[in-house]
Amino acid sequence: MEYFSEPNRIIEQELTRFPQTRLQDIYKVFYQGTFGPAHFVRSRQNAETAIKKELDSILEVKQTNIFHNISYIGWFYRVDLSYLKLTTMDITEFSDLFYRSSLLDPPISYSNWKQEWKKIVGKIENDFAIVNIKKDREWLQRKLEKGEYICSHSDIFHKEYHPHYRLIYGGFVKELQTKIKKASVR
Repeated sequence: MEYFSEPNRIIEQELTRFPQTRLQDIYKVFYQGTFGPAHFVRSRQNAETAIKKELDSILEVKQTNIFHNISYIGWFYRVDLSYLKLTTMDITEFSDLFYRSSLLDPPISYSNWKQEWKKIVGKIENDFAIVNIKKDREWLQRKLEKGEYICSHSDIFHKEYHPHYRLIYGGFVKELQTKIKKASVR
């Protein structure tokens, strides 16, 4: 199996950017870096409506790195939505890239994903200190055994970091960068 990124790089990147990260958040970034946004999008219209609603809910606009490479087995970036509030970029165009990113076939099966996650957890337990790791590992294991592969960020992650992003396939990032450059800053 070929990886776009080594697990330790992703883990270190997350812990550096988000020191309050829990195992649940690490799981989420690996899941997203493998499967992308397919679980999140039902239709092109649904994608646009959800993005507009979330943009309206953003109270604080942070100037951060717009693109956060989370590629693992798949090739995906988290794109910071708060940046879009600073530009005149057409939300329909952004929504279209998000929607198209959701249409890609999964790079591995869920049974292989469960095995992959076990390897990642082993690396985390050996090389990193994460709060409540045992309890969170058991919780995630129960979810996976029930066939539940998707989870939200941890409560502490939401409280500390207020995440607002969408996943975009790496093959669409250049197109998005061009659109952002053409949009003027508000």
